[in-house]
Amino acid sequence: MEFGSKFTYIGENSHGGSEEEEEVDVLNKEEDDVSSVLAAMGAGLDGNDRGEPCILDILDTAGQEEYSSLRELYTRTAHGFLVVFSITDLESFRQAESLYKFIQRVQDVEKPYVVLCANKCDLEIERMVKKEEYDLLSEKLGIPCLETSAKTGYNLVEAFETLVRLIPRRGLDYKIAILGSGAVGKSSITVRYTTGNFVDAYDPTIEDSFRKQVFITGLPKMETKAKKKDGFGSASQKGGFFGKLRRRLSGSIRSKQENEIQNPPQRAFLEPEKKESRKTQTEKVKKADTNVVMLSMSMLEDEPNIVTGDPQKCSGCQAILSSISKLEPAGEKYHWKCEFCGHINKDLDITPEEVPKGESFDFVLVPAQSESEQCKAEGEVTKEKIWNKGGILVYCMDISGSMSATVSLPQIQAEWRSARDGIADGNRNVSRLDAIKEAATRQLDSLKIEQPDKRVVLITFGSEVYIWGDGSLTSAIIHTGSCLDDYDQLINIGKEYASNMMPAPLSISYDNIRSKLNDLMTTGSTALGPALAISAGIISDIPGSEVILCTDGQPNCGIGKIEIGETTDFYKRIGQYAKNNNTVLSVLAVKGQPVELPVVVQCATISGGTVNILDPLEMMRQLRLIAQNYSVATAVDVTCLIHPDLEFDEQEYQSCTSRLVKEVGTALKESHLTFRYRVKDSKKKFDTDTVPFQVQISYTLKNGMRLLRVLSKAHHVTNSRQIMEEGVNVAVVGISAVQKAAKMAEAGNAAKAKAHLVSVQKMMSRGAKSSQQIEEVYSFNVENKELRDELDRALEKRDFVVDDEYCSAISKNLRTTNPSRYKGSSSDKKSFTALRSRTLHSHESKIEYYDYMC
Repeated sequence: MEFGSKFTYIGENSHGGSEEEEEVDVLNKEEDDVSSVLAAMGAGLDGNDRGEPCILDILDTAGQEEYSSLRELYTRTAHGFLVVFSITDLESFRQAESLYKFIQRVQDVEKPYVVLCANKCDLEIERMVKKEEYDLLSEKLGIPCLETSAKTGYNLVEAFETLVRLIPRRGLDYKIAILGSGAVGKSSITVRYTTGNFVDAYDPTIEDSFRKQVFITGLPKMETKAKKKDGFGSASQKGGFFGKLRRRLSGSIRSKQENEIQNPPQRAFLEPEKKESRKTQTEKVKKADTNVVMLSMSMLEDEPNIVTGDPQKCSGCQAILSSISKLEPAGEKYHWKCEFCGHINKDLDITPEEVPKGESFDFVLVPAQSESEQCKAEGEVTKEKIWNKGGILVYCMDISGSMSATVSLPQIQAEWRSARDGIADGNRNVSRLDAIKEAATRQLDSLKIEQPDKRVVLITFGSEVYIWGDGSLTSAIIHTGSCLDDYDQLINIGKEYASNMMPAPLSISYDNIRSKLNDLMTTGSTALGPALAISAGIISDIPGSEVILCTDGQPNCGIGKIEIGETTDFYKRIGQYAKNNNTVLSVLAVKGQPVELPVVVQCATISGGTVNILDPLEMMRQLRLIAQNYSVATAVDVTCLIHPDLEFDEQEYQSCTSRLVKEVGTALKESHLTFRYRVKDSKKKFDTDTVPFQVQISYTLKNGMRLLRVLSKAHHVTNSRQIMEEGVNVAVVGISAVQKAAKMAEAGNAAKAKAHLVSVQKMMSRGAKSSQQIEEVYSFNVENKELRDELDRALEKRDFVVDDEYCSAISKNLRTTNPSRYKGSSSDKKSFTALRSRTLHSHESKIEYYDYMC
């Protein structure tokens, strides 16, 4: 349980007066410009002998240089690069020069700002690259080269500071990308430099950005005018990269509109623009505060702190006696005046010593199944066993005619192939189906090594639905005709298949499924709804199972078809069905296609799954991320209680209440819940220094054990806005802000959404004093630029379209975003996240990954 600040804010007008409000000009883009925010915060920073303040925005391009839009954005717009090779790997050294040429071509500059890192210098006994070799390369390219060691930390600070000193100083922020071939230690360098921790076995598929505030001496003087050719990706460069960037961020779905946008000129970060008359639009909003509490479902993966006995509940509000409760002696027994409702629970047969200690503890509601219950007979496959192995994974893949359309290999990936292989790139086109088949095949390769007991089912759909199962069938089970319009029949088809044809584990089924994937061909229309219903039926009796729906077209056949101007409740219904069965539906949609995304993704939103709208070439990475975001508990229900003078400020729930209940269903590792609250009566005097909070989470583990976790904490209050703001926890407040703004955007209220984001940003900027807070405010602004750009576009056109596919995807993604994205490198949480990213994959899995040629 994390709070939005060190203090609960009861308001400067809590003893009488109206709620604090402010007016925001939602058309003023300068108010949420990242550079402007940094300049405002940096104005009060004084490096003195430590040097000049800088914010380093570092992208760790983990794994290979395969395609991802994040890597593409950073490579094109980065201010500088660390090119890393390993002294124990001769091929990685050979690729270092290719990467330098690649940077030259992508940024269209002769002298990009680059520092070579000869990493793993602590492994001298395994050296394969002589120092003389990379000294010659350094001299040839005219760039510095430093020996480094992520393990010992040797020369890492020097490497980053050397790079920053090369770059013209035009602001506080520096965008840096780490490039290198596989397994050279890019992630280890990034994590060691930013958090101080050494991670020797980082997951090769993780791509993350780290923001770190540092003070560096010897920087160039601040420039006031942008140069035309300086490695910053200026508008004068070939192709106008900033103009292209705007088009990429807006997505191909509006390519016709974006082609009309002129390439904006690059301006110096701190150079004031000439004032021009412009339109204004003010919105009055509640002045942002930090009254937010956040729950991370990953905590359910932690070892439970089990206490004996039954929970002692208040007979007035069902709060549970905890360490923040106070017992009063009453003869041989005790009274408890509930801190949440004031009810006096008399004559309790409990002593203060028996009250559970600590902020978190668990009661066992149902014990774990015994070994004999889990294994009723030797060799018998039980549903409990399958749940323990991660449930069933169903690939529900669109093979309709539109999947035969081709997509071009992105320029940046083609440039890398050309630079790496030293030859002109050949065929740059690939069909959508081939791209998704390749992604699924690579995922199967990894699952076979990492989770050989995982059970995978393949279902495809065109005008008909084909059940391939685990690939052992000679031909698919085909469903067509009137049954495609019958919800109950489709669910029963799936359930019957699961009962009669239990899929084999991947250790047995791998070759068959891979063969079926390779043979897939496009055909027919898009019976998306029927395929999804059958898939949901197959996994309905196996908690923790998941369907991954890959599609590129509008559902137009069978149940769930969406005609122009019509709606359907099917996707809400199937989402609720999955949630009730503790299963998850996730959606991977191809960018730029009319899939009626706002309607279809309701199944994922309700069931707790993920939503992504991607270039087909990004499917590979996203499938890996989905696999890493596994289920940690099922049948999850959350109850929150707060002080009676506070109330929850959530539109979805009953207003004016101090008790909130949410049915979560399946909790994924990366699930986060936030709840806003406020003072119930601003005219009532607050006569306490602390307010109590309690969260009760009932959940079921894979072994069948059902637990009740109780989190309790007394939180200090303040009526000083300054004190509240200076105690801000940016990650918690940021998650809540984007979730609220995303809901407003989905509802078509762009002005309110933009005003809320700007109000929160202003509050964060006023309060940010520490390095961690400054890093996190910067991260908040960078990570949400895409949403702000969409809101600006809507406000300029004054026609925010609720069913805009791309904007809907942004909103859905932000509603389930991970708060670690907003954590600064100075945060213990970011450090903890980095350490938890230590790979669990086998050596064979990493060899398989790195041996793949992108």
